[in-house]
Amino acid sequence: MRFSYSNWRWLNLYFRFPHFMKNGIALLYSFQQRRNRFGKIFREQLEELQRNRSLSFEERTRDQFQRLKALLIYVRDNVPYYHDLFQSIGFSPESFQKFEDLRQIPLLDKETVRTEKDRLISKAKLGPIIHTHTSGTTGKALHLLLTREASQRAYACVWFHYTWAGIQRGDRIATFAGHPVARPESLKPPFWIYDPLENEMFFSSYHITPATLPFYVKALAQFRPVLIRGYPSSIYLLAMYLLQTGRDDIRPKAVFTSSETLFDFQRKAIEQAFGCKVYSYYGNTERVAHLLECQERNFHVITESCVIEILRPDGSPASFGECGELVCTGLFDRAMPLIRYRVGDMGIFSPDRCPCGINTPILKTITGRVEDVVVTPDGRHVGRLDHAFKDTLTVKEAQIVQEKLDSILVNIVPREGFGPEDEKRILRELRLRLGEAIQIQIQKVERIPRTETGKFRFVISKVPMELGSNKQ
Repeated sequence: MRFSYSNWRWLNLYFRFPHFMKNGIALLYSFQQRRNRFGKIFREQLEELQRNRSLSFEERTRDQFQRLKALLIYVRDNVPYYHDLFQSIGFSPESFQKFEDLRQIPLLDKETVRTEKDRLISKAKLGPIIHTHTSGTTGKALHLLLTREASQRAYACVWFHYTWAGIQRGDRIATFAGHPVARPESLKPPFWIYDPLENEMFFSSYHITPATLPFYVKALAQFRPVLIRGYPSSIYLLAMYLLQTGRDDIRPKAVFTSSETLFDFQRKAIEQAFGCKVYSYYGNTERVAHLLECQERNFHVITESCVIEILRPDGSPASFGECGELVCTGLFDRAMPLIRYRVGDMGIFSPDRCPCGINTPILKTITGRVEDVVVTPDGRHVGRLDHAFKDTLTVKEAQIVQEKLDSILVNIVPREGFGPEDEKRILRELRLRLGEAIQIQIQKVERIPRTETGKFRFVISKVPMELGSNKQ
């Protein structure tokens, strides 16, 4: 049986192990994942990205257009959904002459991907296939297919970003993310495990409290990471503790944040606490977008990997400086290609060329992924709870509402077949992340209201998340 963080039987067994055996499990997991992330394709893609740093904007545009046209021909010939769609709208990839022609293809949303999944899968003979899933920021489960080649190319984009700060493979990495490395109710360290294969320490984002912060900081100082990466909400809490205690002995080369919006106040505190630059990375499990923030705080579109559109509500292109919806076409994956895919986030294109010298289209800001966190009675600040719904396909939508410190309400819009076992699974996954002290009520609803701007909020929390705010 392969180890997986989403496998409840494995986790129950894992939690019983002594710490040295948990580190062994981390090593096993790393061996499993290494083939999918790092290999010949990874190295070749990283080298190509490095070579292309000097390309002019015009050269990049021509290269991106050819990659997009090749993808359109491929999906017409190999993907039933696009073969039928192109026939029905009279679209011919061979006559594709300019980027604007892409607008002839209808937008693709998550619900269509879910209902048309089988027809979106390529018929071509491909290499190893990775089955993955995401719930994004909406609590909707979405199962996806990805070639190993595409996965390695995507990880090359991530590591290309790290090289901007002088990070190299093998450097010590401290990761703060949603890995359930310790029991949720645990109050004693360690709240981390070490992977010697990747020289990476995984820190739990679920156990950070005013009481546990000294343990986190001590472990981090002993590890001496060259790179700190992960959720900005978790890294910010560490930064605030360092600033409050006057510690300045943790000095990585850089901090890279992802999966949540990095707020200006968080950036300022993190840079001051760790004495280095903070970079934000935008990507998604679907691998349809790779946007890398440089030292000028511009988000660069990695044109080898994707095509990005920003649209108004009526579907027309937003002007430079105008906020609109991100619509992305991934250029890497051939197993389940997604064209003009609505990722559910918002952004703003800039008309400028970046002073950093990398000549790509740039976004001044990405305004999506603003997720409130849930504050537990013992003072933990828990974000990215969408993981709890990843494997529940009978949930159409979910939303978590926290009015009081000791309880949350989970609103579920059920699909046909949703039943008691699904409720148990969701409750179990939430308990894994939030512990036993908080009350969790699940209620079924017909719909979940949107904001005035039509946006869906996965978490609505009215409990303050300042450090130590649980002491009321």
